[in-house]
Amino acid sequence: MSQVRVEHADYHRLNFLTTRPSTLPRPSVFDSRRREILSYMTQPERPYVILTVREVAQGKDLRNRDIEEFEASILLLIETGHNVIRLTSHTNNPLQLKSPHLLDWQVTKFGKQGDELALVSGASFVVSTTTGIDCLALAFRRPVLYVDVARLFYVFLGTELTTFQMPQVTDWESGEPINLEQILERGLGFSKNTQSFVDARVRIVNSSPEQLASVIREYISTVSSEYPPDDDALQGRWRELVLHHLRDEVTARHGAIRARMHPATMRSHL
Repeated sequence: MSQVRVEHADYHRLNFLTTRPSTLPRPSVFDSRRREILSYMTQPERPYVILTVREVAQGKDLRNRDIEEFEASILLLIETGHNVIRLTSHTNNPLQLKSPHLLDWQVTKFGKQGDELALVSGASFVVSTTTGIDCLALAFRRPVLYVDVARLFYVFLGTELTTFQMPQVTDWESGEPINLEQILERGLGFSKNTQSFVDARVRIVNSSPEQLASVIREYISTVSSEYPPDDDALQGRWRELVLHHLRDEVTARHGAIRARMHPATMRSHL
């Protein structure tokens, strides 16, 4: 794995994921190292999910969360038959939750160079607060669920491998929630900076631990069965809204929109 090298990787240009095979090493290349890491869990043969969360210690950013907020989600994933790997380079905030089906893997502390490739390439899916590891997952054609994404700028919109859920956004003065169309009208759809939301006088209300677990439960249920009859129309509705306000930016970065909005967000933001 020390010979793997990625060059000239564009942050956004993943709009070809549905039409081209991955040019990264085949997941089987990493089988031996993956089995070695998974052997730390009681039932390594179970399908596993990668959890990747930007930490509060990384500064004031809407994406930064306390890992304890995801304990209910971890337990939910374990209850549904998955192993869970919280994947970081290193952390000063290790999980306090313990389970034979849970691994808190710090690559620089416990692992080897390239462990991210070995683990992400074999995951059933990845749950991310937009950390960067989700980029690697998509390059390996692994599905990604983005949770509490307030800024579509960080979401890869050009592939159906992506599903995203948005937090509640409320108006500071009225305290009332605002929907996707209102978010876009305030110029926040493709905002990169946290300060933009302060300037626009809106507040981000992230999901509670229980709500995060519910989002993941519904995601598992949705992707393992047929989408509801009105799903295509609702997906088309938010895509049209985004293109109406951000056509040039989105087209330049992602091409056609293929990502899916999580059902919970369609209920609250459309």
